[in-house]
Amino acid sequence: MDPMLDDKTNRRTFAITAFASLALAGASTSASETPYGSGENPGTPARSPVIGGRMGGGSESAQVRRPPNRRSRVRVSVQSIAGGLNAGVANRVLQQHVRDVTRCYEEGVAGDISLHGHVDMRLVIGGTGSVTGTEVADSSLAAPQVTQCMSTSMQGWTFPSPGTGALVTLVAHYELAFR
Repeated sequence: MDPMLDDKTNRRTFAITAFASLALAGASTSASETPYGSGENPGTPARSPVIGGRMGGGSESAQVRRPPNRRSRVRVSVQSIAGGLNAGVANRVLQQHVRDVTRCYEEGVAGDISLHGHVDMRLVIGGTGSVTGTEVADSSLAAPQVTQCMSTSMQGWTFPSPGTGALVTLVAHYELAFR
C-alpha cells in the first residue's frame, strides 16, 4: 500500500471523526479550525459527511438555490420566419443557445419560484448571420429582467448566413416553467 495514500486516508478519517465529535457535543467550528480541512488540500473547507456540501458558509450562498427534485424547463420553437433562412437550421441554432435562455430564466426564478409563462422573441438576422436586433414580440412572463437578459444574450448569437444578403426576421417561441 502506498504510504502517501494511507496518510491521506488517515487525515480524512481524523477530520470526519473530529467534526462528528464536535457536532454531537453541540460545538460549532469553522472549516479553518479543522486540523486538515478536506484532507486533500490543507486549509480548504471539508466536505460534510451528512449533507454532502461544503462546511463553513463560503461562496455557496451566491448560487441559485432550487427546491429538491425541481428544475427549470425551457422549450423553444420557431414560430415564424421570413427571409432566406431555413426554419430547421434556425431551430437548430435556437436549440444550441437554450442554455443562455435557461440561465436568464433561472436568475428570475431565484427571486420568484412561481415564475412561468411564454416569451416570443423577434430576432433580426443580418446578411452575415449575426443578430442585429431583438425585441419581445409577446410575453406572459411577469419579469422584465428575464426578457431583457434574453434580449442581451441573443445579440451575440450567430446564425448561418442566409446567402441572399437580405435581412431575416425570426420569431422564436419560448415556454418557461419550473417543475
